[in-house]
Amino acid sequence: MGIRRDSDAVQWIYIDRATEFLAQILVVIDTFLLQLKDRIEHDPLTGLYNRIAMYPTLNNLLKEAQEKGAPLVIAMLDLDDFKEVNDRFGHHAGDEVLRSTALIIKKALRAADKVIRYGGEEFLVVLPGTSLEKARIALERIRTQIAAQKMVPDHEEVTITVSIGAVEYPGSGPGDLNDLIAKADRAMYLAKREGKNRIVYFEPNKPN
Repeated sequence: MGIRRDSDAVQWIYIDRATEFLAQILVVIDTFLLQLKDRIEHDPLTGLYNRIAMYPTLNNLLKEAQEKGAPLVIAMLDLDDFKEVNDRFGHHAGDEVLRSTALIIKKALRAADKVIRYGGEEFLVVLPGTSLEKARIALERIRTQIAAQKMVPDHEEVTITVSIGAVEYPGSGPGDLNDLIAKADRAMYLAKREGKNRIVYFEPNKPN
């Protein structure tokens, strides 16, 4: 009988150790999955959200705006003549411009605002709980700070500017994310046509 009790005790020790080891493995796997998700959802160059993370993030913000009846502003930002930077100074200089631009945008916004690298030299900014009137302040700050920053290494005479298009969801009525992005995009291209380095706000009754 004593031998059996000793054997049972040894077995329980092994079971406890195996359970503890399994728990440690699960923690490692969970940490790995979180790190993998973070890498998948973020642009490696700028550290911003990428388009993979865009729709889940923006749909949640739009749903929250509808539930609260609060406005939300979406802005599309595109660096002017960015191809010339790559052509004249190389892609390394272009990467520095993109990183600097991302940093300027993030610093100009609140913690609740979202910045996404939409593609290439385009950035999408979402300002929840913000009307177009209030968004003008933040967007103008971004525009002026980008124009003032010397971003091209060893070429301080080079000025980088940005064209911005913005649209407001008022917080009531149907809201379609793709439609809002398309309107912000059209307003941004109108800013390009009007001379670049400016902000255009989408107006429903105005051709964009």
